[in-house]
Amino acid sequence: MMLMAPPWTPSYSALIFIMWTAMMAAIMLLDAAPTILLVDALARQQAKGSQATASFAMGNLVDWGGFSVLATGLQ
Repeated sequence: MMLMAPPWTPSYSALIFIMWTAMMAAIMLLDAAPTILLVDALARQQAKGSQATASFAMGNLVDWGGFSVLATGLQ
């Protein structure tokens, strides 16, 4: 017997979005860690501090959050 998918209520959609966001952050932060560390090393050499590193990391998280919205809609 096949299980039926639950209806797409706002709370179910939010749960699916949270699942996609957590999955993307967990997978992609591991991949991006060397690049984030490189940006941090370059920012320290240029005396820009950790603000550039935080901006770079947050930009990546925002991009992955946008993909999570798209993936939720496609699912």
